[in-house]
Amino acid sequence: METDPQLWISALHDSQQQLLKTTESLGGAELHQQSYATEWSIADVLSHLGSQAEIFHLFLNAGLSGEPAPGRDDFLPILESWNSRAPEAQAADSLRVNRSSFSDWTGPTRRTRGGSS
Repeated sequence: METDPQLWISALHDSQQQLLKTTESLGGAELHQQSYATEWSIADVLSHLGSQAEIFHLFLNAGLSGEPAPGRDDFLPILESWNSRAPEAQAADSLRVNRSSFSDWTGPTRRTRGGSS
């Protein structure tokens, strides 16, 4: 398994850029279309990615601060919030959350490796 974090960071960055390029211009009708996951629309997939980015952020903050890991009670309000959004909001918010999370996720690695942002 690769241990150089820069390779993983690069892969994550490339994946996020591809997601942005593929989805940022989708409109309402397109967001309602079925995704590759047969029971989910494209908006559902983006909502899942956004909610999981928020949940992962809880884990990251807990780890960086030495606090206990979050649990189910912390996840439910996040999931309910994402599930209650309109498809257009799910898409836009997902791209926003994932974009801002990238710098949070890669920041600690850069600091521990002595690099700069």
